[in-house]
Amino acid sequence: MKRNFSLKEYSIFAEIVLCNNYCNSQVIYTDIEPDVIVSDLDQLIDLDNDGSDDFRFIRESISNSIATLYNCYLSIIFEVGCLNTSNSLLGYSRTTSKDIVYPLSSSYLINSEAQWAGDIWQYLTFKLRDLSCLYFEPIGPWEYPNIGDWASHREEDQFIGVKFKNNENDCFYYGWIRCQISDSLDELTIKDYAYNSTCGQGVLAGTLSSPVKNFNTEVSFIVFENQLLINVPQEYSCNLYSITGTLLMSFKLEPGDTRKDLNSLVSGYYVIKIDNKYSEYSEKINIVK
Repeated sequence: MKRNFSLKEYSIFAEIVLCNNYCNSQVIYTDIEPDVIVSDLDQLIDLDNDGSDDFRFIRESISNSIATLYNCYLSIIFEVGCLNTSNSLLGYSRTTSKDIVYPLSSSYLINSEAQWAGDIWQYLTFKLRDLSCLYFEPIGPWEYPNIGDWASHREEDQFIGVKFKNNENDCFYYGWIRCQISDSLDELTIKDYAYNSTCGQGVLAGTLSSPVKNFNTEVSFIVFENQLLINVPQEYSCNLYSITGTLLMSFKLEPGDTRKDLNSLVSGYYVIKIDNKYSEYSEKINIVK
């Protein structure tokens, strides 16, 4: 299917020469421009842009009758489908109907330990109203069955956790898709998505960060809820730069854990550099507020 949006990929280290061979993971980000509004046409997502679609978003509008001609209704449903039986969505299973996709907040950990639902097709939102069976005109207000939590996050950016396999490796890649449901539950907007290109390694929803950045057995850090958490076994220096190379923070790291508040920084990409006289490690991070 021909897509009606342009894709603009951002590789984490595409224009930065600070990272050396110690960097062992890379989160690949794709911005959808313009944002896609899911309507009567299916929207396909090729998460790793390898030419093979991984997930499908659909909007269904169904008019139907229940048991008798005196009970008719209209329902509007948003669903996500897995286009490979190995793919899955982060959610919860139900025995009586389709599984439910979780709306994830920013920095939610998406990895093998998350709760993955098994259905090929899964609900995001569902609403219905009674109709006149004679004229098929509305005779009652919209009702919102207790299906999922997306209806509680209207007009908010939320994330879908995904895992998928490609044709090259027999292990899972983990990623996220940013969506927003309208206040009326009539429109679903897809904005962007990302995945960790290191097979088997997780990612934090809405960020370009792996849950833990292990450059070797010594140095690790994580960006979580506007906090930079770093663990080192010996003394290091740490510098934080803007994407253009401007030094924003500089501080010493003592052995053990160090926590730095990032609330003074605006959302965007930054480069962290950790070094001493023996080694140097650099990584690009994304701060989302």
